[in-house]
Amino acid sequence: MRISNQSQVLQTKRNVSSLQGRIAEHQTNIATGKRVRSMSDDPSAAAQAYKFNRQLRHLDQYSRNLDDAKSWLDLADQVSQTVDDRLIRARNLMLQSDSGVLGQDARSAIAEEIRGIAADVADSLNTTRTGHPIFGGTSSSDAPFDANGVFSGNTKAVLRSVSDTVQLEVNIHGDMIAGAYDATTPADGNIMQVLQAVATDIDNGLPANTHLARIEELQHGVHSAQATIGARQRGVEGHEDRIADTRLSVETNRSKAVDVDITRELLELKATEVSYQASIGVAARVLSASVLDFLR
Repeated sequence: MRISNQSQVLQTKRNVSSLQGRIAEHQTNIATGKRVRSMSDDPSAAAQAYKFNRQLRHLDQYSRNLDDAKSWLDLADQVSQTVDDRLIRARNLMLQSDSGVLGQDARSAIAEEIRGIAADVADSLNTTRTGHPIFGGTSSSDAPFDANGVFSGNTKAVLRSVSDTVQLEVNIHGDMIAGAYDATTPADGNIMQVLQAVATDIDNGLPANTHLARIEELQHGVHSAQATIGARQRGVEGHEDRIADTRLSVETNRSKAVDVDITRELLELKATEVSYQASIGVAARVLSASVLDFLR
C-alpha cells in the first residue's frame, strides 16, 4: 500500500512541476509576445522567421535606395525649374534689348545680366548631392560644366537597386538639360554658350532675336528633362508602394510563425492555472494519505 502511495506522490509532483513549467512558459510568451524565441522552441518556425527577417533586411536596403533615388530626382527637379526660370528671364531680356528704345548703356547692362544668368545656370548644373554632381553622370569631377559651358562629365547612368531584379536610373544627363554641344551641333551650343553669344551680340549692337529659336529649343530640352524626372519620380513612388505591400505581407507571415495569439495565450494560461490549483488539491490529499499510511 505504501509503495502505491509513493508512486502517487511522485506522479503528483511531476504533474505539479509540469503545470508550473507551462504556467511560466505562458507568462513568458505573453510578456515577450513571442512563442518562438530560439531554434529549439520550434525549428521549422524559427527557420521561417530567419527567412522572413532576411527578406525584411533586403526590403530595408531597397527602401534606403529609394529614399536616395527620390533625393536625387527631387534635387534634379528643383535645379531644372531654376534653369527654366533663368531661361525665361534671359528670353525676356533679349526681347527688351531689341525694343529699339534702349541706349547702349542699358543694352550693356542687359548683356551683363545675361552673362550672369549663364554663370548662374552653370552653377546650378554643377549642383552636387553628397559630393557627387547630379548632372555629371558617374564622373568624379566636382564641376562637370566650366564657366564656358564645356562639359567634362559623362552620360553613364547612376543606378539604384530597388528589388532583386530592378535598378532605377536616378541621374539626368548633363547634355540633356543643358542642350547638346557635340560634333553634330557645334554651332548651336548649350545654354551657357548661347547666352554668352547673346550677350556679346547685344554688346556689339546686334539683334538678340536671332538666338530666340535656339533659346526655345533649349527650353524644350529642359522641359523634356523635367518630364523624364517626373516619370522617374512616379516610378519611385510605385516601387515604394510595392515595397510597403511586400513588407506588410512578410511581417504578417513572420508574426504567424513566431508571435503569440495573446487572447488564446491568456485563455490557456487561465486553464493551466485552474489545472495547477486542482493538482495542488490532489497533492494535498495524496500526501495526507501517505502520512496516515506511514503512521499505521
